Amino acid sequence: MAGAFHSIRPLISADASGGAVSAFEEVTTPGSGPPLHAHRSQSEVFHIIKGRHKFAFEDREVVLDTGGCIFIPVGTPHTFMNVDDADGIIHFELLPSGKADTFFHRLVEDFASIEDLPTFFAEHDIDLLGPPLS
Repeated sequence: MAGAFHSIRPLISADASGGAVSAFEEVTTPGSGPPLHAHRSQSEVFHIIKGRHKFAFEDREVVLDTGGCIFIPVGTPHTFMNVDDADGIIHFELLPSGKADTFFHRLVEDFASIEDLPTFFAEHDIDLLGPPLS
């Protein structure tokens, strides 16, 4: 998983929104996606800008193409994977911002130095629950 998060960039910071929302853009390579996780205090909205992505949540799977959108409520275990044969682009928002800005900054800038991923996730109010989709 090293270097897996190099392609996430902020679009709207917590400071810019008064903590109401943090928004990011992620370029996803074929077969990539985050581990199964749940946000303790944030909802998440995903917009598929380019490509085809499979989302797993609430014991179901949904495939979204370009233009698709999905809402993940607070506390819902979820993950996704780029199931296309080319890079995809996702915009996603976390509501409220919580610790999202520092979490994603550290994933992008310092991923290799994070020794204990479950603890790192927990420090940012996220429960790491399992592996990515395969």
